[in-house]
Parts: sequence; C-alpha cells; structure tokens
Amino acid sequence: MIKKVDFCVRGQYRSVITLIGMSGVGKSSIGRALSRQFNYRFLDTDRLIERRKKCGLQELVDTLGDDAFIEIEDQVVASVKPTSHMIIATGGSVVYSHKAMSHLQSFSLIVYLHDDIDHIKARISNMESRGIVGLKDRGFEMVYTERVSLYQQYADITIPLSHPFHLAEMTDRVVTQLKEYEYHGISA
Repeated sequence: MIKKVDFCVRGQYRSVITLIGMSGVGKSSIGRALSRQFNYRFLDTDRLIERRKKCGLQELVDTLGDDAFIEIEDQVVASVKPTSHMIIATGGSVVYSHKAMSHLQSFSLIVYLHDDIDHIKARISNMESRGIVGLKDRGFEMVYTERVSLYQQYADITIPLSHPFHLAEMTDRVVTQLKEYEYHGISA
C-alpha cells in the first residue's frame, strides 16, 4: 500500500484524483486498482448515473438522446461531494460539460488516460451497447478525435497507456507518473 498523498494543483493541495479519457481506455479498472493501492475511496460516475436513473447508460442515450444524457451526467457530476483521498472514474463524455469539469477541477487532480484509437477499439467488444455519446451520429473515430483536445484541455497530467493492456502494468505506470507529479511539485 502506498502512503496517502496530496498533490499541488493550480496552487491548491488536492487529495482527490479524477480519471478522464475515452470509453474503453480503462478508467474504471485502473481507478479501482489505484484505490486499492492508495487505500482511497473509489467512485465511478457512470455507475452513479445508472443507480440514480435505474437503467443502463445505453438505454439512457437511446431513450433520451445525447444532449439529455450529457445534462444528466453534468447534474450527477456536479452533485459529487469530494471526500479526502478519493479516486473518481468519469464517463468519457464528461468533457462535453464545462460545468462538470470545472467542478472536478475545483477539488481534484485531473488525470487523462490516453491510448491510441486502435488499441481502445480492440478492447471494446460491446461498442454499440456501452452508452457512448455521439457514437450513433458521428462514429467512434470522430468522437475520439473531438474528445482528445477536450481531454488535453482539462488534464493536469496526461498518462499514455500502452498495448497490450495489462492492468497491473498500467496501474504501475499511473502510480509512477503520479509520484513524479507529487515529487516535482508541479503546479498547473
């Protein structure tokens, strides 16, 4: 287990880490693994949406449409009350809401988990049922392309992942990058 740490972010100390990135990049899996290693609380905003709305993400996107889903995601993320020493895994579309991202930035270190589109596509076996906002109208490639700049815009730190995806290796990579961030006292 790793000692609990705070990170200097935008001139403030933070003990919450928020993971952003494309659907299928591994935010939930890596987030759970990090929470075990750091002994932090774990929150998955996609699961929170499903619990509150009592249905799956794909059903919400199909029934309500992309814009309404983004509004729901915005409301759910805005309702998150941070506790110290917490890992948050967000839905891939959270970056479409400046309000949600501003809320997350107000109390957390934003970590963008980046991987190449082909690697992500290879990992997603259920693309049509994942609840990916924009997939139906624009396709995965266009959604990926438009989101990358948004992820980069909001990220305090970007961590490139590799292929093949091995959870232990990817988690170790994230831990190493977080330690470098902590030790260097980087302030965005």
